[in-house]
Amino acid sequence: MRPISGDEQAAAPYKPLTARHTQAMAEVVITTSAGNLKEKLYAR
Repeated sequence: MRPISGDEQAAAPYKPLTARHTQAMAEVVITTSAGNLKEKLYAR
């Protein structure tokens, strides 16, 4: 997933919630993946 650039946000000021939602979803995916990796490491 690529980060949202400032130009895209400026070009779409009517979609601030969508940009924030995408970023939040990316953070959730990253934290979930990190949690899964920790579980796999500790399971060994």
